[in-house]
Amino acid sequence: MIYRAILKLLILCCVCSLRAQAQGDSINLRDRGFPTTAINPKGFGDYLLRRQLLQIRDDGTIYVGFQIQHHSHGALVTRTDPHLWLHVYSFKNGQQLGYLEVPGFDGGVRILALSSGQVLIYSGTQFVLADGALHILNTSTPQMKTDRVLSDPAHSRLLVREFKRGRMLQLQLPSLSLLPICNTDADSISRDSDISAVQFDTWGQNSTRSRLVPNFKHRQILIRRGCDETIPAFDYVGDPSRPTLLSDTKFVLSDNFHLRIVDGGKLICDINSDAKFDFPIMPNFDGSRFAVAIVRWRGGNEFLHISGRKMPQKIEVFDSKGTLLHRVAVSPKLSVAFDFSLSPDGHLLALLQDGVVEIRDISHQ
Repeated sequence: MIYRAILKLLILCCVCSLRAQAQGDSINLRDRGFPTTAINPKGFGDYLLRRQLLQIRDDGTIYVGFQIQHHSHGALVTRTDPHLWLHVYSFKNGQQLGYLEVPGFDGGVRILALSSGQVLIYSGTQFVLADGALHILNTSTPQMKTDRVLSDPAHSRLLVREFKRGRMLQLQLPSLSLLPICNTDADSISRDSDISAVQFDTWGQNSTRSRLVPNFKHRQILIRRGCDETIPAFDYVGDPSRPTLLSDTKFVLSDNFHLRIVDGGKLICDINSDAKFDFPIMPNFDGSRFAVAIVRWRGGNEFLHISGRKMPQKIEVFDSKGTLLHRVAVSPKLSVAFDFSLSPDGHLLALLQDGVVEIRDISHQ
């Protein structure tokens, strides 16, 4: 009887240890004064708080950003301006390492933890460069409006897309100056090379009752080397998506219920799901792993053209061959921010939901 009790106790300890390892560490941001209700976006299809305001480094240092409404009460009117709150924490001891508040940042804000140890904060009209402790090093307001900033998986090469004209400009650090490089568009760029990828809509044709009719869902992925050389890499029929380069020849493409991995123009993996794969896809620094959210639409009416709201259901981590390494179910509330981040080495997965940041160790999976 004594041996059985000891055996049960050992098994219970092992199970608890495995559960603790799977769940990982967590920080409750609600206890640290963080807002848990985000600004409602203008677009019905976006999250209540736009993604990519969570970044984790290999050492467990994590950057968490929130957008809040700052109210200025005047004599006649109350003015509301968006502000960005950005904190950096150490998960080793839960200590806050830095804090930054930036006024005037609206919907399209994003943060990038650069390979140099610095942090880039940007929107369509403003750039801020800070060190690892969030001390501002430089700020810039470009003369032209930008609508997209592209970074390679290592966050060492940065390109900016000029609004309307569609040309790409290189973001110089630490000056934050913009250098025109190409009059062509791009959706993804590779690390330490001039390789880029872009999705185009083409006028494909389908045969229906012996007639050729336009196929408006025919898409083509192009790989560019520099500004001139263009190589057709993959054709597919489906909804628009953006390729995410894992290397100079390999990219991953999320098309609603399909997740495709293409290498050298050949489809090497096609993963199906009963829910939609979301964009953007988050690769680690060397492209050996990537994380993607699986979402479902709630509400809306297709007949009345009323858009619903997409809510994340799961976060899945794959290797570059399409092997599922880790899956975690999520269920954030509509009024609370949600985000996830994969560490540069791909061994840590950070989740932000309901005001709590959780880190999971997925190095052995």
